[in-house]
Amino acid sequence: MFSDSNTSRSFRRVGSVAAGLAGLFALGAATVAVAQGTPPGTPAPADAAAPGAFTAEQAERGMTAYNARCAICHGEDITHAVMNYADAGQFYGFISTEMPASAPGSLQPQMYADIIAYLLSVNGFAVGPQELLPDLAVLEQIVIKAPVTP
Repeated sequence: MFSDSNTSRSFRRVGSVAAGLAGLFALGAATVAVAQGTPPGTPAPADAAAPGAFTAEQAERGMTAYNARCAICHGEDITHAVMNYADAGQFYGFISTEMPASAPGSLQPQMYADIIAYLLSVNGFAVGPQELLPDLAVLEQIVIKAPVTP
């Protein structure tokens, strides 16, 4: 048993620091979720739990490309636009022929795929071991939004 008062104070200080860091982490996660337009605690889409179709590195490249090529016009308010499409192939078909507005279809196919990876990651889709390729047949397999049935 420890009777040294300095040791006891050190353990209390470490406990306080750990509790403070845990609180900051929780606050940061909630802030990110709210900033992204997703209320804290909102589950990601069902497909997000499955191993992802893109890597973390690809999502980072996509974020860089988005900030350089898309945010100029769209800012951050378009990051959830991908969620309006039935699948990633449909979204790719749109952005690869219509964007950027000043020069539609001017980006390399892989850059469009990287941007999609970033947008999927922002919306809670899980990363995985392989990169997302600009292959329409593969992209169409990534269900984003379930179709609404009457």
